Amino acid sequence: MWRVETEGSVSMYGVEETRYCHLCGKRITGRYYQYTNGLTVCAACERSAPRCARCNAPTPTVGARLSRRGVLLCARCVRETFACDICQEPILGSWYTYQELVATPELRRYCAECVRDRPHCDLCQSPTGPGAVTLTDGQYRCVVCASDLVIGEPAIRLVYTDALKQLAQIVDTPLRHTPPLDVVNRRRMGETRRTYAREAGQMGGAHGEDGGGAARHVLGFFVRTQGKPIIYIEAGLTRGLLLGTLAHELGHAWQSEQLGAAAGALDPLVSEGFAEWVAYHTLMARGLRTLAIRARERQDLYGRGLEQLLSIEQSRGRAEALRVARAGRL
Repeated sequence: MWRVETEGSVSMYGVEETRYCHLCGKRITGRYYQYTNGLTVCAACERSAPRCARCNAPTPTVGARLSRRGVLLCARCVRETFACDICQEPILGSWYTYQELVATPELRRYCAECVRDRPHCDLCQSPTGPGAVTLTDGQYRCVVCASDLVIGEPAIRLVYTDALKQLAQIVDTPLRHTPPLDVVNRRRMGETRRTYAREAGQMGGAHGEDGGGAARHVLGFFVRTQGKPIIYIEAGLTRGLLLGTLAHELGHAWQSEQLGAAAGALDPLVSEGFAEWVAYHTLMARGLRTLAIRARERQDLYGRGLEQLLSIEQSRGRAEALRVARAGRL
């Protein structure tokens, strides 16, 4: 056997011994091509055989896959190539992933076409596919988020009760007045926040997702106006997101009671940081570690404030973190 030329993953040879083409099965009588994956191809098949879209090798039919879009992959590339979680097409270029709100057995990956052309979940921002749901207010929930939604006010209030229980274990002074809970859709949440923003003398705080750089999606809102506290919570949240948001708003409620008339001078870093600190400890206590750790990765006011409170707690104890919350500033 003598080599004629080499180009990329294929070498062309002349024949000095008996060989058979792996595609047509015929004895090779002239030049042949051998690929790094061990495939041996006669000159005729080299010219005419269909080629793998990923490695460009002539492709035998055994073990190969032809996708719905006509993408052909050889057996090896079928094993090595990720498929889009929605359309199941092989991903030959860049793939995308999003931070999950609900634990999944494997990382979900999406092709550029699905990311570009499909509606996105209003919670985790991933593109939606089979199994997704649309809420009555027009929001989308992907199949993973939809699998863990807390539906209906009775179920939401059970989570609120759990958040109140966790707050009592985190702070050193009980919450004197439990804020009533108002479950609203996204549009009503926006209208409520705008209404209170126009009123003077109210103390409030909001909690939400930043949407990966998109407009911030506010999920919960605490306000004390004319001495009366209330918490607004958006319907249609996953269990972990609902618990964390309720705990955050209860943190605002507790701090508002402690500060009283001084609430107007509250440092926003301490305000949002303390509320996130309450949410962090609540989520950790309920085994929702991924969501809790994700809060620490935020680089905005919420994440920076949380890190400040956690640092104070670690170095000087929880009593000092609560003292800072009562003072309203570092």
